[in-house]
Amino acid sequence: MKSYLGTTVGVISSLMGIVVFLEIGRDITYFIPLISVSFSIFFAFFIELLNLRPIQETLLQIVILGTLFTAISILQYKLRKKWWALLCFVLQFFIVHSLFFCFMLFGSGNNGDGQVIFHIYKTFPYSSQIILFMGIIIDFFQNRKGAVI
Repeated sequence: MKSYLGTTVGVISSLMGIVVFLEIGRDITYFIPLISVSFSIFFAFFIELLNLRPIQETLLQIVILGTLFTAISILQYKLRKKWWALLCFVLQFFIVHSLFFCFMLFGSGNNGDGQVIFHIYKTFPYSSQIILFMGIIIDFFQNRKGAVI
């Protein structure tokens, strides 16, 4: 039996990105991008204690979040239980948005600026589409012929 859990979660994430992009329900939807980068904010607090330059802090966040993303993706593919897949997608939701935000910070060069928090609203619609792409890929590999489920 084929399961399309990844694609379903990706579509939901993409719709959230579109809603934020179109500013529908502005009072409520402004909190979704802020919550989505909470992993980045959590790690930034501890990385700040290392007293590094802003560009080094961003690079360290990218390495940490990338490692977490890879580990969770491998576990998701290996375990293949529905409840575990949902938990992995929730974790990846936070990690992907945080990673995309860190890449934007690294590329823009203004990662030491206090106004950088407003860039979350620019990156959120694009990182939401990445989750849809990831869900399609995960479903493809899990539903291919001969896959052990």
